[in-house]
Order: sequence, then C-alpha cells, then structure tokens
Amino acid sequence: MTLTAVTGEEFTLKVAGVEDEILVSLPGNHDAAKSWPAVFYYHGTNGRPDTSLIRAHTGEDDWIVVGMGYAKRGTFVQTPAGLADEVKVLKEVRARLIDRANLDPSRIYLSGFSKGGWVSGLLLQSESTLAGAAILGAGHMTSVESVPRPLKKGTPVFVGVGRYDRNYPFGLRALVFYRQLGAEVDFEEWRGIGHKFPKAGSRGLMEWLSLQLGQVSSDDELEERLKSLLAMEDGFEKWWRLRELAESPAVRAKEGWKEKVEAHRIAAEKDPKIAREARILKESRRLLVREIGKKSLKDLEEITIGYARIAESAGDSPQGVVATKDYERVSEILDLAKKQYGDLEERAQADEVKPELPEEKRRIPGNPLVR
Repeated sequence: MTLTAVTGEEFTLKVAGVEDEILVSLPGNHDAAKSWPAVFYYHGTNGRPDTSLIRAHTGEDDWIVVGMGYAKRGTFVQTPAGLADEVKVLKEVRARLIDRANLDPSRIYLSGFSKGGWVSGLLLQSESTLAGAAILGAGHMTSVESVPRPLKKGTPVFVGVGRYDRNYPFGLRALVFYRQLGAEVDFEEWRGIGHKFPKAGSRGLMEWLSLQLGQVSSDDELEERLKSLLAMEDGFEKWWRLRELAESPAVRAKEGWKEKVEAHRIAAEKDPKIAREARILKESRRLLVREIGKKSLKDLEEITIGYARIAESAGDSPQGVVATKDYERVSEILDLAKKQYGDLEERAQADEVKPELPEEKRRIPGNPLVR
C-alpha cells in the first residue's frame, strides 16, 4: 500500500486561545448542498496540525479532514479543566465548519497519534455527540469519570499500535475498555515497529474509514486477498497474515468471513513449526492479560520472569523475539516501580504509614519518537 495525500480545497481557521492555526482539507467532490462527515486529527507532542496522514487513508473524496491544534501545547495532563478546554476548541471548530463547509455534526470522528490518540479517546468519552474514534500509537489509561458513561451501542472505535511500542499494553486496554462501554472495536497490531506509524500506512485504518461510509468489501475482493495469502510459500508469514486478515475491519464486517479465514489459520497450525509459534503466542497472551490488569509489585516480578522464560525457551523464533522485547519493556517498568515503592517505604517508615504501590499518574506517556 502506497500512501498519497491528494486533497481538494484547503484553508485554515484561527481559534482564540489556540496557538496553531487549524488546518481544513475539503474533499475533492465537496458540494455545499450536501452534508459531509469529518475526521478531526490530533497530532503528537511537539507536532503541528496535520491532515496528510488521514487524507492518505480516506482518499481524495468523501471526507472533510481537520488538522486540530490544542488549547495547550506540550505534554497533555488529564485534568477536568484541561479536558474542558479541548472540548471547547472542538465545539468551536465544529460550529464554524457546519457553517462554512456543511459539516454533518452527527458524523464527526476523532483520530490522533500518540498524544493525539490519548486525547481522542478522552474526548470520545467526554463528548456524546461524537460518532467514533481512531486511536493510534496510544490506548486507554484512566477514565474521564469514575463511572464511565456507556457509549452508544456499536460506536466504532479503531485502535492501531506498534507491537514494540511501550503503549502496546495500553492499546490492548483500550480494546477491552471501549468494548465494555458498548463500542465496536477493531484492533490492528503493527508488527515489528515501536512508537511510530507504519511507513506504508495502515490498511486497517483505511478499511475502518471506508466502513463508516457504508463501503463494505465484496466477497470477490476478500476471496482474492485470501487466495493470495494461501499461495504464500513462507509458512509462518502465511499463518501470521491469516491472523491479521481474520481481525481486519473488512473481514469482521462481513458475516461468516472471520470464521472462514480462521479455519485456514487453524489448518496452517498443523505444521509443527507453526504450532510451536502458536503455543508461544498463547503463553505470551496470558502474560499480556495479567499485564493490562491492575498489578502489584509481585505481579510485575512474576510477569517479567514469565516473559524471560518464554524468550529463553523460544530462542530466536519470531515469537521469541517478541517475548524478548516484552521482557525488556516490563523490566524497565519493574525497575521504576521498585524505585517508587522504595521511596514510599522510606517515607512510610518516617511517618509510620504503611506504603502502597502508587497508582498510575494521569500524565500521558511521552516518547522522543512522537510525531
């Protein structure tokens, strides 16, 4: 897949209190007599308003794409006041585009990478008029409210995150969290990369956006994709790509197709080498389930040991490499937790207070590779 960003008319909006000008890209087929859906895209820390990433996935037509700016630049800290400021900016841009571009207020989708992904999820929880969100390179950490408000049943949410991204477990949390709120969640794992967007783009995001317009892949299109995968000679690659296809938005949207693809995936696991990779993946998933839940210091230690054992037994197999990355990631978290716990213990001894492992802070994780 090659990314291109062809657009129709473009203009900027200046919103009071927002340092950066908002970028607006109208679809090439824009007609003032019709109402239009839109994607409001939020950039990462230290970035600037951008429409190119989303426009490359929507194509030239059918969507208004908005490159959003923030009420406050820099690292986002989740506070009621800070979130309220971002909601205010969102509503201001929405109102102006309803007048100027005939934006359909019932079909506004949010998206963003890294900081923008975290903020998109928080705004989706906060603003009930939003149609859905695509959370990229981010996930779920804390809720806007102590008792999260259920979303409209079937609200579409897309989560895409690199497998080596330190935000990967939070992406899995988002999958669980938004499904519990009633959303229809698609999850795409970007194999082999960390905290960045895939150079070739995200096929899942493209499919997800098409589905919001009611554009469903035909049986012939899916048959052709399946046929090309089954013809692959590399057994591991075929198995892995079948797994990806089974979870893709296009397949999940077509009745009976997920089961069809899964049947071929299961058949591929009759190969002993692939069966071994499947077992390793299953073991790693058990640890991931523990990791995305609430954890004590002891839990972190056991999870770290678990990843180490998998990595050692799997060697340089594909899943062994992933387990090694997981071990390195959780080891750093464990070291930090031990330091925090030790600091609390020292204070507790001085104050005669029993220490507890600190809760996760509400500061959105930073990353030097953010964009």
